[in-house]
Amino acid sequence: MFTNATLDFTGANGSRKFPTPADKKAVCAEILITTDNDMVLYVNGNKIGTGDNYQISLRYCVRLDPVLNVFAVRGYNQWGPTGVLAAIQITFADGSATSFVTDTAWLANAVVPGFEAPSFDDSQWPPAVIQQNAGNPPLGIISPMDANGNAPIGRCTFRRTFYLPNGLSATSGIILISADNDYTLYVNGKMIGSGNNWQSVQCWVFDLPQPLTDLLIAVYAKTDGGQAGIIVAARFDMHDYKCSSSITLVSDASWKYSTVEFEQPGFDDSAWATATIEGPYGKSP
Repeated sequence: MFTNATLDFTGANGSRKFPTPADKKAVCAEILITTDNDMVLYVNGNKIGTGDNYQISLRYCVRLDPVLNVFAVRGYNQWGPTGVLAAIQITFADGSATSFVTDTAWLANAVVPGFEAPSFDDSQWPPAVIQQNAGNPPLGIISPMDANGNAPIGRCTFRRTFYLPNGLSATSGIILISADNDYTLYVNGKMIGSGNNWQSVQCWVFDLPQPLTDLLIAVYAKTDGGQAGIIVAARFDMHDYKCSSSITLVSDASWKYSTVEFEQPGFDDSAWATATIEGPYGKSP
């Protein structure tokens, strides 16, 4: 869905008005968004959600005004320019749909009170600046290699803990995974599945025993005569009491690794080293 999207904005606020075609009525929008680093998303002046991690994308489903809708993002990055990457698909009452992405059609400016309201006058705002195109691949093979290129031989364990935005809880998930060579996959301490073929990707679909706000993916990987490595893409579906939304993440340097027991949610991984990206998807072990 991020196809042709660009990482936009040098200002702190961005907005895009979408007038519905005269012969149609807008019903809802599916929004996929990530921000460098913090953001608040608004639709027609209503706060929809927040995020603070550019390494994951958030998905929201929002009811729309039939005629005119305004999508607005308040962004913040304490280390440099704010960037927003978004793709929005609008569904109409006749079942048809259209989509648009972050590009120079969006407007951007510094912090302006009330910018998220549909009635706000943004006619003097400059167009957003394209920082980079979507598709710079964050998804990678991760392995327990240190800065000197050294890695333990045999077995290794990986963990990724993340917390959902306020008001959201995950009810189910889907994980795509492959490892060199053997792996066992856990989510919040429960074993989901295992595999032993690095040349194929396994897909695991599962329900969570109860809605969860704190999530942990843990993987035990083992290989004979070399270093263990994994590649993962995960999506968790959430319930926000309005409509469905989801959060996605991939294997990257935010994961941690160790060679000791790890799969329980209460395990302390604060002293673990961060994983190293060994190569992009498609690189052979």
